Amino acid sequence: MGKNRFCCAYRKALAVTMLCIFLTELSYLAQAQGQLSPAERRDAFPSLLKVDVDLILLNATVRGRHHRVITSLEPERFRIYEDEVEQKLAYFGHGEVPASIGIVLDVSGSMTGNIAFAKKAVTTFLTTSNRQDEYFLITFSESPRLEKDFTSNSGAVATELSLKVAGGRTSLYDATYLALTKMADGRRQRKALIVVTDGSDNSSQYTFDELREAIKESDVEIFTIGIPEFFSLDDDAMLVLREMAQLSGGTAYFPRIADQLEDVTAKIAEEIKSQYLLGYYPSNRNSKKSWRKIKLKLTPPPGSPRLSVSTKPGYYARVGP
Repeated sequence: MGKNRFCCAYRKALAVTMLCIFLTELSYLAQAQGQLSPAERRDAFPSLLKVDVDLILLNATVRGRHHRVITSLEPERFRIYEDEVEQKLAYFGHGEVPASIGIVLDVSGSMTGNIAFAKKAVTTFLTTSNRQDEYFLITFSESPRLEKDFTSNSGAVATELSLKVAGGRTSLYDATYLALTKMADGRRQRKALIVVTDGSDNSSQYTFDELREAIKESDVEIFTIGIPEFFSLDDDAMLVLREMAQLSGGTAYFPRIADQLEDVTAKIAEEIKSQYLLGYYPSNRNSKKSWRKIKLKLTPPPGSPRLSVSTKPGYYARVGP
């Protein structure tokens, strides 16, 4: 993976049937508690262990008019293609499937004027999510910090969040890497990150190219929120947040004013709760590592308005260590 790669642990998915799905995660990560120096951050994680995963899981969001999320579609409405070859749907779930969710919050100095809005918006997300979800909280300035480990107590996360103050530089890439690594400990089938920031990275030890590859190798959906007043349509930082979301099958949001942050986090909570969970066993059994493109097609019910469906664009076929 290279000496400068911030490596992430992964997990093995086993024993999946048409009636139920059971995931057994193996954690290879020693927990990184507290503030780490740049050198410590590089040494805090073991090498990435890739494992064969037979079942490919996809989070899919269906939208209709005015971007309204559509639920309760039948499995026969969905068709999955991998590298242009149609795949057989092996697992289908929808409704409020519990999720493992990481909150990644920028507390750098540039957030001073918006930190109160951001904390209130994240609290709104916590109170509107599925009660069976589990959460962890990472904040970042010069370096990322795991503030709260996985818990189903959203109130405890909100309390920890309320204590944060803004100051320092911005280590967005390091924080997202740490969150992807931490997600290996998640117990839920559905996994998502909520990344809230107001600026470009200026402190990370790891590059966006490294982060991009880690996102492609994970099965974590990323929702990014760019705090207003910083981002413009041609801003490189905005393009980074868009790509982070797109690569993972998530959505990037850029509210016009800080007062709209609560509406955005409420929409994200609703989207996560309303997604479809689709699974298939790839017909291509070649174990050689390769990037495989995914395309999801949707056949709307008769008489329905035009619908759109979104999911991640692909995945890495994994080989051994």
